[in-house]
Amino acid sequence: MSSESSSTGSATELTEKDNLGRALGRIASGVYIVSFVRDGVKDGMLSTFVMQSSFSPPVVVVSVNKKRPLLDVLKEGHPLAINVLSKKNMDAYKAFAKPFQEGVDRYEGLELLANEQNLP
Repeated sequence: MSSESSSTGSATELTEKDNLGRALGRIASGVYIVSFVRDGVKDGMLSTFVMQSSFSPPVVVVSVNKKRPLLDVLKEGHPLAINVLSKKNMDAYKAFAKPFQEGVDRYEGLELLANEQNLP
């Protein structure tokens, strides 16, 4: 890239945009199911924004619409599980990509692995 200015912007502006683009391109992306159990009922939501914030203590950041039941669970401090989906998990993706409906078991028909906190 030359250091001369062009009609689209200065070399500095273009370099900053290029650097920003490269940096944003390195952000890990994925699709996740954030799941929890409250009052014995399994539930969860599909998310595309989950990121690590700290190793010690382990902290993650999850973006949640303020109308989702998960937000109340997080405020109450219940444990949750973050399931990282791959292309092999299209059945789970399809179950959670549907609009939220109260009382619908999104886990029905999915094979779940047991964990020590009994979270889906």
